[in-house]
This record gives sequence, C-alpha cells and structure tokens, in this order.
Amino acid sequence: MTQIDKAMCGLVQSAKLWYETITGVLKQDGYTPNPMDACVWNKWVNGNQVTIVIYVHDLAISCKDRVEVHRAMNMIKDKFIDIKTKESNEMSYLGMNIKIAEDGIHVSMASYIAEMVKEFDGVKDYSHPADDKLYVNDGISPAKDKKWFHKMVAKLLYLCKRGRPDIALPVHYLCTRVQNPTDADEKKLNRIMGFLKATIDHTRKISSKPFKRIEAYIDAAHACHEDGFGQSGGAIIVGDAMVEVITRKQKCAARDSTEAELVALEALLLDVEWHDEWFEGQGYKLEKPLIYQDNTSTITLVTKGGGTKLCA
Repeated sequence: MTQIDKAMCGLVQSAKLWYETITGVLKQDGYTPNPMDACVWNKWVNGNQVTIVIYVHDLAISCKDRVEVHRAMNMIKDKFIDIKTKESNEMSYLGMNIKIAEDGIHVSMASYIAEMVKEFDGVKDYSHPADDKLYVNDGISPAKDKKWFHKMVAKLLYLCKRGRPDIALPVHYLCTRVQNPTDADEKKLNRIMGFLKATIDHTRKISSKPFKRIEAYIDAAHACHEDGFGQSGGAIIVGDAMVEVITRKQKCAARDSTEAELVALEALLLDVEWHDEWFEGQGYKLEKPLIYQDNTSTITLVTKGGGTKLCA
C-alpha cells in the first residue's frame, strides 16, 4: 500500500467516524433520515419540520420556527466543542453566494466565474456556450496542457451542478475528452468561458412557489456522437424551479430517433422517481410525476405498446 493509499484510507475512516458520530447525536435527539438521502435528517416539532443537512463537516439547519433552529444549534453546541455558527439570509459557501428572499433562494456564482476567467486571458464574449460542432472531434494537435484542461473542466462541472445548469451540455461533453484533449477541445472550453464571462451576473433562482407534483422534460439527440451513440437530456422541475439538469451520453447505439428517445426516457425516468421519492421522504404528498416527451412514436410505445419483433 502506497502513502497515498494509506492517506485515502485514513480520510475514509475519519469521514465514516464523523458521520456515525453526528448521526448518532441526531438520532438521540429524535431526528430520522430521508430514505433517499442519508445526509438529510428531519424532526417534527409542534407541527414544524426541522431539517438538518450534512455536507462533509458542515451542517445546514432550517425550520419555519426560528426558535427551533436555535434549539437545534444549541443541541449541536452542547455535544461538540469549537462549533462556529452563522445565521443569515445571505451567505457565501463553496463558491456560491446564497440569498434567501421572499420569492425563493437565489444562487450566484459570479465570484467563482470571475476567478476562472482570469485563467483565460483575452477570451471574447459569446452569446451561446456551444455551436453546432460540439460533437465534432476535428482537432489536429493535442491540447497544450492536459492537466490544466482537466482541472478547468472539473471546475466547470462543479459550476454547472451548483449555479449554472445552462452550460451542462458542453461541459459534460468535455468531460468525455479530458483523457486526450485536442486543440479543438480547447476552443470549446474557451467558448464556454466566453459565454460565462458575458453572462457572469446570471443568477439561479429556486422558487418558493407551491407545487403539487414533479414535472420533467426528457429528450434525446440521435447518433450525435462520432461513434453513433446518442445523447440523453432532461430537466426536472419543482414548481417554478429547475432543480436538476441531466445530460448523458447514451450507453448504446439506437437504430432511429424513436429508439433514442425511448433509451433516454427509460434512463432518466429513474432520476424523476428519485426526486419524487425524496420529496415524499420530506413529508410532501404529491401527485404522480408528469413527464413531457415530444416524440409521438415513443409516447405510443410507452402508453399503448407495440413495435416490430425481430426475427432470429
């Protein structure tokens, strides 16, 4: 076992010990985990739900009753030493500026983007993060710095997951290119950064509007990759909030657009079900999810069955 392996084992054991310790404290105080997410714990007090979210060594506590938030904070302080707390409707955390307003939660990552833009001297503005040649691998030479390219793509992946889902498609494509990036991939990376530079003040808003069910849009691009594989895409909506954007390269080559749409629907349906069950675990009683699909042949196959049997 190498020194790196030993260090990783130590980190894993330390994280496991911390999780078991903090969840033991929460259990003792009457909290129970969301069945779909072991890092989200809930407790009902006088008709109000107190939620504690565990993220590594940080805890986020929320409740309509501020008194219960303070009680939970004091409970944690009594169990551990050197606990630092912050209570505010606006704070910065891991590159995100989070503001709680009457119309919902606003997430800005302008400062995170500004730091990244410094790595791209003289990059010009773009109105779109990608062009119609996104899937065309026409590079003629390797990227100048493979390690730097990988680092920038990893930062963009974090950014698109947290605050800028509008760059998800080109970023996920570049994730497939980090092992052997070319000069063409560098141009695509520069274009994303040019788009972010031009839209640096765009803010993600998670609406507080009531909702009765989860809605999802699922689509596919047939045979868009060079190997003939398609791309699945989806957006999961809660009220007025797009809580997740999903884009994945398909794991098989579909024969036509109907089959590509069916592959996307089958794969992304699991994500829709996960979100629906997560909200159920938070105490919401929702109607069945509504999924939007624009391919009539795929809709017919799903709702009525059919298709042509292949002969052996």
